[in-house]
Amino acid sequence: DMGLLEIDLPPIQLHASTQTDIRSLEKARFLQDVGFSQIVLARELSLEQIRKIADKTEVALEFFVHGALCVSYSGLCNISQAHTGRSANRGDCSQ
Repeated sequence: DMGLLEIDLPPIQLHASTQTDIRSLEKARFLQDVGFSQIVLARELSLEQIRKIADKTEVALEFFVHGALCVSYSGLCNISQAHTGRSANRGDCSQ
């Protein structure tokens, strides 16, 4: 729940994973503005989309160059849970 970001959090670094489904400049800026120091962009982004976000934000970015070929969108996986009972949304993807 992104609303939780508006509460007074202890002074810890906040990193946003692919589970936050960051595929737009607007979302990257939002996360930067609420205090995230690093964000992992959605694996579906093109190099051009990554460049656009990198050019217009100051937050540290991480992105996938090569890896698992998932049939789902980053952060919206339900296949693993349905097929094996292991939830990717809880860090237990079965692929």
